[in-house]
Amino acid sequence: MRLPHISTHRQSTLVTPHATPQAHQPPRTSLIPDSLQLLQQQAASKESNSTQTFQEESRARRRALSNLSLPSFDQALTDANLAPMTRSTPRILQLNIGLYCNQACTHCHVESSPLRVQEMMSRATADRCLQLLEGALDTVTTLDITGGAPELNSQFR
Repeated sequence: MRLPHISTHRQSTLVTPHATPQAHQPPRTSLIPDSLQLLQQQAASKESNSTQTFQEESRARRRALSNLSLPSFDQALTDANLAPMTRSTPRILQLNIGLYCNQACTHCHVESSPLRVQEMMSRATADRCLQLLEGALDTVTTLDITGGAPELNSQFR
C-alpha cells in the first residue's frame, strides 16, 4: 500500500493521494511583498478605470439607495418612535487618525493598507483633537483611537 504524501503549510495540512514530494522550498516568512504588489496593481487598475470624482460616486450611491424605496433616516426614527434625536453629553471620543497600515486585510472596512501613507491625521488636526479632549475631561471617559495602524502615525506619539 502506497501512503499519501503529506505536506504541512502555515495553517493547513494538505493530503494528496500518491503525490510525489517536490523539491524543498524555504518557508515563506512574509506575505507583505506579495500583498504590496497586489495592492499596487489594484490601485493602478482603479486609477485607469475610474473617471468618477468622489462627489459623482457619492451622488451615484445616493441615487442607488433612493431606488430601493427605503424611508429616510428621519422617517425610520419616527416610525420606530425614536424621533426626535437629541444630543447628549459625549462620553466617547473616537479618533480615526488615518488609513496607513502595515497590513491590507480584506475585511478592513476602510481599506487601510501600506499604500495609503499620505492619508494620516495632520499635526494641526491632532492638536485640535487634544484641545477638545482636554476641554471634555470631565465627561469623556473613553478615547477610542482607530484608523489604519494608529501606532504608525507620527502624531500618535
